[in-house]
Amino acid sequence: MSEECFLAFTKSAENTHSEGIEHKFGELRSQCLSVEAHNKIFHHYNFTIEEKHEICDVWTSKVYFAEVKQVSGVKSYLCCMLEPDDQGHCHGCKNQDMYELKHPSRGGYEEGDAGIHWPFMDDPDYDHTY
Repeated sequence: MSEECFLAFTKSAENTHSEGIEHKFGELRSQCLSVEAHNKIFHHYNFTIEEKHEICDVWTSKVYFAEVKQVSGVKSYLCCMLEPDDQGHCHGCKNQDMYELKHPSRGGYEEGDAGIHWPFMDDPDYDHTY
């Protein structure tokens, strides 16, 4: 999972000016996989990236949101730094009780379908032993 997060970060960092800054993956904080159809899957992540500017030896940590979406077999990546007050909404994560996973308030990610619920998550009649 950390490889997917860092790939999403790297793809987004290509569009920013990060010369003279060294980056490394920190930790995966939370994740949620949503399958809305056999050809539409998205995975949301919260993770940290450690960075160090070339002019100092101090590593700092920042929290990021990433989405890896696969539609009809084609993957796309989205990644952005989270702000402390971000409160974006996602039906896909909410429907799986993943409330600790933060989403950016500005949107731009797959929010999922409010009508899709996971059938076996809270079903007491579901036999977990095949």
